[in-house]
Formats: sequence, structure tokens, C-alpha cells
Amino acid sequence: MIQKNTLKWTLLMGLCLFSCKETEKMRPQMEASIITDEKKEFSKQVSEKEDFKRKENVIVTDSLMWKELKTIEGKYTATTCDKSRFSIELEGKGKRIGYKIFDKHKIFASGKVNVIQKGNKDEFQITMGAIGAMVKKDTLVVQNYGNSMNAFDHFGECPDKYLHFIK
Repeated sequence: MIQKNTLKWTLLMGLCLFSCKETEKMRPQMEASIITDEKKEFSKQVSEKEDFKRKENVIVTDSLMWKELKTIEGKYTATTCDKSRFSIELEGKGKRIGYKIFDKHKIFASGKVNVIQKGNKDEFQITMGAIGAMVKKDTLVVQNYGNSMNAFDHFGECPDKYLHFIK
């Protein structure tokens, strides 16, 4: 009985070693320098395509016109949460836009706004610190909280997923 088990294990181990050696012979060996050169060339092509797409569809804050910045400026008030408890004020400071987020009359966040304009002239994506928003005409929309994979909560007192701030 012991001889049969020993024979089975010996054959199994021999088969495993033989099959591993066969697969190693099938793959061609490449030099590391060839692989890195190909990788650099591929990443260069990808980055050139991404740069072209970015230049084509996106306009960043620094290149926005004064008239476009003026359309974003103003005081936006959340209509759905606690009788207009929260408001966001966007104001121009030279070529940049600053923001202040109010809880009634108390400022609880302020800083600079990063603005991106995509395709449509009336639509802007803005970032105010950790808060991302979309401005379209006279409405500023903020995603208030995330999900289990991306957990965040900007305005904890408001139960709505998306807050609409009206100018």
C-alpha cells in the first residue's frame, strides 16, 4: 500500500516538473531593454492622444474670458435643505474665482475655485476644495454624499443626494 502511494506521488511530481519545464521553453526570452523601449513608446503615444483630447474639449480657468467668469459669479442658495440654510458665494478675484460656503451667516469654508469648461458654453465643472460641482446657467449642483466605495458627506444636515443651489 505504501509502495503504491509513493509511486503515485513520484509520478505526479515528475509530471509537474516536466510540464513546468515545457512551458518555460515555449516562451521566447526578450531583453529588458527592448521591453522598456516598447513601453516608453506606447506610453508616449497614449499621452499624446490624451493631450490632444484635452486641448480639444476642455478650457481651463486661466483661458476663460471675463464675460464667462461673470456668468459663474454670484450667490447660490440651496432651496431643498432646511429653508435655504446653506449658500455658496462665488466671486471674481482677478483672473481667478474664490468661494465662500455659508451655514446661515457663518462661513465654514473658503478658498479658490478651479473651473473647467467643457464643450457647452453654459456648462462649467468647478472644484471648491473637496467639493465638486457643476454650474449650468443659474444652477449649481453638488453631489452631497457618496457610496460605500467612495464615502464622503459634504452637507451632513441635508438628506438629499444632490443639492441644487439657485442663483
